[in-house]
Formats: sequence, C-alpha cells, structure tokens
Amino acid sequence: MSCWALIPRKARHQAKQRLAAALSLPQRLQLVEHMFDHVLDTLRRSRCIDGIAVTSPDPVGRGGLGLPDRAGELDRALGDAAGVLTARGASELLIVHAD
Repeated sequence: MSCWALIPRKARHQAKQRLAAALSLPQRLQLVEHMFDHVLDTLRRSRCIDGIAVTSPDPVGRGGLGLPDRAGELDRALGDAAGVLTARGASELLIVHAD
C-alpha cells in the first residue's frame, strides 16, 4: 500500500484574492508561500506519507512531484493528478489544501 499526499495550488496571480483589500499582492504571495511551506514540512515529517505531489498551473519548483494543472479547474486537475499517481503505484491519496 502506498499513500501519497496531493497539494493543489492556484496560479500565483490568484493568491488570496479575497484579502486584496488588506494585503498587497507581494504580501499575499508571501502568506501563501509560508502556508505552503508549513504544509510541506508537516507532510514530510509524517511516517504515513510515501510521496508528495503538487498540481498547479504554475511551474512547481519544490515540494515533490510536480504535476501540471492544464485544466485550470480544481476537480479536473485533481482527477488528472490522481490518475498519474495511481499509475505510479499510489493506492491511497490524501488531498491537502495548503491555504
């Protein structure tokens, strides 16, 4: 049995748009990166997670296996990523939102 964590990420320009009145885009990007790093660190410490994948329309530079989100919609991106991970041997999938 192989359990993978999958983290979906929005495009950078969509980061925390509801906070735009209170935070500038650079501040929102910093917040999103901090939250993402926290989730990654937590998942990496887990003994139950065999691998970590990230799906995003933006290039994924760190965090595990990067899977492109060409669909631009969450459900489809998750379905595509799940298919890739299943083909790689994942038998369980934990979807973790980092924001």
